[in-house]
Amino acid sequence: ASAGTESRSVVVSGESGSGKTESNRQLLSYFRWRSTGGGDGAAAISRVLALSDVLLESFGNASTVNNHNSSRFGKYLAVDVASNALAGGSFSTYLLETTRLVRRATGERNFHGLYMLCAGAAKHKRAALRLRAAKEHFYTLVSSSDKQREAAAPPDAPTRIERRFDALEDALSQLRGVRAVSVWRVVAAILHLGDIRFRAGGDDQSTGAGDQSAIADDADDDEPAAVSAADAPALAAAAELLGLSDDTLRERLTCRFMSAGREELTVPLQRTGALRARDALAKALYAGLFSRLVAELNALLRPDGPANGGQYIGLLDIFGFESLETNSLEQLLINYANEALHHLFLRHVFRGFSDEALASVLGDASRIDNRCCVALIDAPPKGLLHILDHQCRAPQGSETAFCLSATQKHEEDPFFTVPKLSRDCSHDASSAFIVRHFAADVLYTSGGFLESNNDTLVGGSHWLRASTEPLVTELFEEDKAVAGTFSSVGGRFAANLKELMARLRSTQTHFVRCMKSNGGALPHTFDAPYVRSRLRAAGSLTALRFERRLQRGDVVAEAPSSSPQQPPLPPSPQRKIATENRKPPTSASPPAPARQAPPAPSPTSPAQPKSPSPPPPPSLPRRA
Repeated sequence: ASAGTESRSVVVSGESGSGKTESNRQLLSYFRWRSTGGGDGAAAISRVLALSDVLLESFGNASTVNNHNSSRFGKYLAVDVASNALAGGSFSTYLLETTRLVRRATGERNFHGLYMLCAGAAKHKRAALRLRAAKEHFYTLVSSSDKQREAAAPPDAPTRIERRFDALEDALSQLRGVRAVSVWRVVAAILHLGDIRFRAGGDDQSTGAGDQSAIADDADDDEPAAVSAADAPALAAAAELLGLSDDTLRERLTCRFMSAGREELTVPLQRTGALRARDALAKALYAGLFSRLVAELNALLRPDGPANGGQYIGLLDIFGFESLETNSLEQLLINYANEALHHLFLRHVFRGFSDEALASVLGDASRIDNRCCVALIDAPPKGLLHILDHQCRAPQGSETAFCLSATQKHEEDPFFTVPKLSRDCSHDASSAFIVRHFAADVLYTSGGFLESNNDTLVGGSHWLRASTEPLVTELFEEDKAVAGTFSSVGGRFAANLKELMARLRSTQTHFVRCMKSNGGALPHTFDAPYVRSRLRAAGSLTALRFERRLQRGDVVAEAPSSSPQQPPLPPSPQRKIATENRKPPTSASPPAPARQAPPAPSPTSPAQPKSPSPPPPPSLPRRA
C-alpha cells in the first residue's frame, strides 16, 4: 500500500480446511518482514501481531471434522502503514461460535484453550482451580450424540501441550489490562458450570452426563429444577471462581426473575430451563472473555487510540463454507458470509463489462449471480433471518413454525427448496430446508435455531456486576440490555457483515482463493477432478475467461524505481533442500555444447513450404 493513497484489503476465502488461516499467517509474516524503518515502535507492533496468533488461535480455534485447527470466528486485521513501516493495527471479530462450548457435532472438540488448561497447566495451578482431566468435564466431553466419549482429535504429547500452554501464558502476561490468573479463573468456572446437571423435583439423583443437553431433552419435568448433592461441589467451585455466593449462583440458574411494578417476582425453572440458563451463562462468559482479549490486543496495537485516516492493509480471515452432517444456525450464518464474499468477488471480476459482453461469454449471466441467494437470507421482511427473529419474539414461536413459514414465503425461490422424506432423509418441510449455495446445496435442520439465535441471559446480567472478581465485573459492565429482552445473533451478524462489506468496497480489494487438494484431507494427494469442481464452484474458472488490462502508468506507479533495501528472506525448508540438491559442475564434467544457429538456406536449395499459421484465438470481451 505504499504506492498510491488507497488502502487495500486481501480477502482470503475457501472451504473449511483449505488453508485460509495459514495463508493469512504467511501474508502477515511477509508484511512484517517487508516493513522497514519505524524503529522500536514498528518492532513492538510486529511482536504484538506475533502474540495475537497465539491468543486468538487458542481461544478461537477448535478441532472439527474438516480441520484440526479450524477458526471458529472471523477476523479482519487492519494493519496501519506509514513510511513503508508498520504503524499500528486493529482487529475486528465476527461470530465467535460460542454454541461450540455447550454442543458440538460428533467427532469435534471444544476450543483449544480449554484442553490446554486441563492438560498443560502445572499440577498446582489445576489444583487451585479444582480442575480434573478434560474428559472428566462435561463441556470438554459431550458431543451431539449425548454419549460419554471424548471427541476425536489428533493426540497431543504431554510435553507438546505443556509447551503450548507455556506459550499461551507468556502471551497473556504481555497484556496490560488483564492477568493470566484471572483469565484462567473464568475459563475454569465455565468448565465447572458444565458439570452442574440439576435434578427435577424431589428426585435427588443426578442424571448422567450424557443427559445434559437442553435441546435434546424433550421430556420436561413439571417439577422445578434443583442442584443435587452430587453436583454441589461443581456449583461451589464455579461460584467461588466467579466471585459469587453459592446461593446467588444457584438461584440465578434455577429461577427466572420478572419485574412486576416495583416488585421482582421469582419463577422456578424446570430442568430444561435450568440447563439453558447454565449454558447461556457459560456462553456469555466466554464471549465476553474473548472480546476482552481482542480489546487488549487492539490497545497494544494502537496505544494512542483509534487511527485517524491514513493507509492500511486489511487481511480478512473468515470461516470457510461448511456442509456438515448436521447443519445448524451457525452453518447458515457462516455460509451466508461466504455468499456475501462471493458476490463481492463477482462484482470485482465483472465490473466494467456491459451486459452484452457478459452474455457473449456466459450466455446467461444470471446463472452465476448469487444476489438472490444473499437476499433469501437477509432481505427484510421475508429473509430467513427475519423470519427466525419473528419466531424468537413470538410467545409460542417454534422451529417448526419457522420452517413452515420459510417454506410458504419462498416456495417459488430457485435458491430455496425443502427435503422429501426418504430412506436417506428423515426430515421434511417442518424440520429442515435446503439452500442452494454457490458452492453446494446444504440441508439445514432447524433444531436449536431459536435458542442459538437468542443471545439473552435469563434474568439479565446485572447480578454479575456484583462479583468480587474484577474481571467478571468488567466483562459485563457495558451490558445495558434489559432483562428478558431478545437479542438476535443472526440480526447482529448480518449488520456486522454489511459493515464489513462496505469497508471492503471502500478499499482496493485483492482475492486469494484457497483450494483443498482432495476431499478427504489426505496428505500428498492431488485429486484433479475434485479441484476442478471446486474451482468451478468458486467462480475462478469463469473469472479466467475475462481479460484484464493494466495501464502502463498504473504499473509504473505500483513499481517505484527505488525500493528500500530489504533483509534477506528467512530460510525455508524448501529453499534449503533445493540449494542442497543443486550440485555445482565438476571439473571433469565437459562443458555443455553451445547452441548453434540454424544454417542459412542455400540460394540453390528449393524453398521450403511454410506451415499454415494457426487461426487467431477468439476475442474475449474487454472492459467498457
